[in-house]
Amino acid sequence: MVERIADLVKEKKIEGIGDLRDESDRDGYRVVIELKREAVPDVVLNQLYRFTPLQTNFPANMLALDSGRPQTMTLKDLLTIFVAFREQVVTRRTKFLLGKARDRAHILVGLAIAVANIDEMIRVIRTSPDPNTARDTLMSRDWPARDVEAMITLIDDPRHRINDDGTLRLSMEQARAILDLRLQRLTALGRDEISDELD
Repeated sequence: MVERIADLVKEKKIEGIGDLRDESDRDGYRVVIELKREAVPDVVLNQLYRFTPLQTNFPANMLALDSGRPQTMTLKDLLTIFVAFREQVVTRRTKFLLGKARDRAHILVGLAIAVANIDEMIRVIRTSPDPNTARDTLMSRDWPARDVEAMITLIDDPRHRINDDGTLRLSMEQARAILDLRLQRLTALGRDEISDELD
């Protein structure tokens, strides 16, 4: 921009500038323009605006949709509506991700209860005539849940409420996950994996 102003002064397109200095440094941008005695400051300023990039105008179509209706808006209105839209998107995404995490934690609590009561779980599954009966039996019993109480408190899901006697009933999703569980997940390593995923 400084070179452009200097070229315009040489070409005599801008009259009245006596000296031009670039005093910019790492703290900011600064250009000093000293005028001749006979120069009119407003005229020189208008010439600078007209011939240099000191002031730039450009057209913008400020038509946008607001709640499904097209409206012509100011820049402030556009920014306000865009920020509100982004808040809505982030809130919805966070709720969705929280719901998915809670669903997964719900299953993991059921698996942790299964690991804590592994012998009884295997006995119930082995003595059941079919998977549906095994699922119903798993859901109808109160399972000791003192070992997973800290996990349940951490998750703070309304679906997990430990009874006064320290037991918990399994939900349909938890019972289904237990029946789909591979036996290798019941090893000490598998138990640590379940605990780590819950944390």
